Amino acid sequence: MSRRLGSIVAILGIAIVACPVLAQDVGVSGTKLVIVDKTATTGTAKTVFVTKGDPNIAKGIDGDPALLEGALEVFYTDAPSSVVGSFLIPPPWLINKPTVAKYVNKTAPTGGDVKVAVVKPGSVAKVVAKGLGDGQAIDLSSGAPGAGGVTVVLSINNGIDFSMHRMCTRFSVGDGSTLVYKSIAGGTGYKLVGKGGVPATCPGVLAETTSIPSGAEPAETPGSTGAVVTNANLITQFGGSSFSLNNATYTRYRREGASGAPAAILILVPGFEGGATSLAILAENLIRRAWTEAGLAIEVWAFDRRSNQLEDREGIAIASDLGDPLVALDWFYGAELGLPLSPALVAGPNRRAFFYGTGADVAFMANWTSLVFSRDIDAVVDLARATAQNQNVFLGGHSAGTGFTARYAATDFNLSGVGPADPGYAKLRGLVLLEGGGGSVGAAPSEDQLDQMEDKADGGLFYAVRDQAPRCADGTDCSTNGDLDCVGIGKETCTAATDAYAVVPGLLNARILASAEPGIIQGRTDFDSGQVILQVDQGSGAAVTSVPDLGILASILPQATAAAALGSFIDDDGSISAFATFVRTSVGAPGPVVGGLRTWLDIREGPMPSSVLPYKRAPPQARVPSPSGGKSTRSPIYAG
Repeated sequence: MSRRLGSIVAILGIAIVACPVLAQDVGVSGTKLVIVDKTATTGTAKTVFVTKGDPNIAKGIDGDPALLEGALEVFYTDAPSSVVGSFLIPPPWLINKPTVAKYVNKTAPTGGDVKVAVVKPGSVAKVVAKGLGDGQAIDLSSGAPGAGGVTVVLSINNGIDFSMHRMCTRFSVGDGSTLVYKSIAGGTGYKLVGKGGVPATCPGVLAETTSIPSGAEPAETPGSTGAVVTNANLITQFGGSSFSLNNATYTRYRREGASGAPAAILILVPGFEGGATSLAILAENLIRRAWTEAGLAIEVWAFDRRSNQLEDREGIAIASDLGDPLVALDWFYGAELGLPLSPALVAGPNRRAFFYGTGADVAFMANWTSLVFSRDIDAVVDLARATAQNQNVFLGGHSAGTGFTARYAATDFNLSGVGPADPGYAKLRGLVLLEGGGGSVGAAPSEDQLDQMEDKADGGLFYAVRDQAPRCADGTDCSTNGDLDCVGIGKETCTAATDAYAVVPGLLNARILASAEPGIIQGRTDFDSGQVILQVDQGSGAAVTSVPDLGILASILPQATAAAALGSFIDDDGSISAFATFVRTSVGAPGPVVGGLRTWLDIREGPMPSSVLPYKRAPPQARVPSPSGGKSTRSPIYAG
């Protein structure tokens, strides 16, 4: 393994484990920035950054100083990838009190360039370093900064409340700052001094979603040879019958200002119920840490399974743009609630969301086997290999996504049966498994099991899903005598009736998953005060009591705010996650009841109760081969 590749592997492991949950980006006024480079003559250098009197200065809650860490990044605004210095402020810090946190390294630059870091919330933040950077050293020999001046980013990661605070300043003459650059020590050194910095927008992580053709064309699937689309709702949703679902979709996350090929690309597959955006926070923090700590410009490509295309999202996108939770509620449940169609929806698609059934509507999903998903992933892997330096591509997954990851690595993509194997693992630099073991094939299948698999793949599963009844490989009814009805047909096995996609009766279905969206839109402006819109009477009842598929929410959720409704459903300390471990997420704690409504505590509201701080992960479980024989085990989708 090359040293460069070894660094990539190391930083991926460290940064993924250490990623905080929530980034809070704010602009702060910069008091001064001083960089002095005398390395050529005396072997010394220093960097000092100070911000005073800004109310946005923050560090998170007090507690164990060993759980604080930070970083200072200084770069030329017009050359963010080439003239940059990053200074690490590792744990443990010396103190972390409510009024002050302090880090001291008396031996600096040994053990790191930073000698002292002090953060007093709302008052002052200061970093003094005896060098030009740890992860990257800023090179002032390139000349004075351009018109954009110099940007400074001070990050504090708090492992107590899992928050990240990024405070950003820009020193530029155009903003009214003073910024002086000069050579010193007889032209062998350099000095840069900035004063009067202004609050700046923190550099972000850009996200772009792209769909590319997949080589997989499963039978009966729209876009596959010979497939004919007759479902009127599908035709309406996709604007005609000639659309294709044989696509591989991913969201590309990359550092703002990055140029050239990334050092590596990590492709991540989400878990049960998940999509590409559920990996956004991980992607953002991983990209930032890799750049700050190791100078590695990496990208994260979050994969969306092909079933996500069936989510009917046109109306919810309108509601999101308007910030109107009532439009969102109408899009999903207006018919059951007896609402007139919202003018915003009339002006758009002039309809409500389609929720496809688990049978004939999307029976083609029965043909979306593990190989189909692996070939979809392969399309993204091939593109990533063509994009990253030295084809440095890693594949990972979260929870159930680790199974997709392991299956990809074990798949032989030479489907001709002639010539050498073309294994997925050979295209990768490594695998990243997050909260999942990846699975294994278990014991070798018996001849009977192989026969059943063949008949399912040859049409039995498709017909059993389409007709919601037992079927032979050619669609013959075998509900009376089972395998005996299939004598002379394929491998003579009968496939039992099943659903096109996974549903957990009474707990999870497409409408329940969609129900989070109106409350999330509400939470933008009414996070934790008014009652969540799902529980509000719309004239003929509330959604939780009027929509049959949402009935479970009426019985398990307290009368709650938007924040508390979502938190009560998914939090790891809640009653739901006690038995539905696949929703288990640590998102805070129940707050007081105010005006008859349960409120919610999040990490911005001070220390959590000690009883909720241990994250209750589900214990590791042995994975057994799926009995579905090709049935999609993705979470229920809005439209399918």
